[in-house]
Amino acid sequence: NFKFDNTSEPDPPLATRAIFAVDEGKPELKAFCTTLAAAGITNPCRFFPNGEKMIDALFSVLRGAPPPLVCFLDLRMDGMCGLDVLRWIRLQDILAEVSIVMHGTSDNPDSLNEALRCGAQCYVKDFPDAAQLREIIVEAQRFAAVASGREAFHLPCNLLPAVHPSVS
Repeated sequence: NFKFDNTSEPDPPLATRAIFAVDEGKPELKAFCTTLAAAGITNPCRFFPNGEKMIDALFSVLRGAPPPLVCFLDLRMDGMCGLDVLRWIRLQDILAEVSIVMHGTSDNPDSLNEALRCGAQCYVKDFPDAAQLREIIVEAQRFAAVASGREAFHLPCNLLPAVHPSVS
């Protein structure tokens, strides 16, 4: 007799889920790591030099690994840009609870609107400072815990139009 195994391991606690970050610049990722430590964030972190490498890592989630808590995506990169990676993530139902934080040097309204339309929860200029990062991680935990859909984070550092209607 063949039976499906319907038991599954529960996802790990939100405080232990990984934070994924992609940026082409090693100095930027090093600074981000320092900021995580300064913010008291203890989640493990995985850094990727480009969008393709992050997607490769996300395939493990499609095969049953726990999803990351949040993905930080650089808006502009060689190869797949952050919006391309965001679009791919949002096509994967299993990644629906993963928060997406876009970052970049631009606060162009077209970029902000496209990030929101594609399903990002937050957009910050460059990487956030320690206080902002702590707020973002708390919001990502809340987002994952309640599976709140694709709403934007209501944080002062968030530049997305849903949060700041004056940006259109």
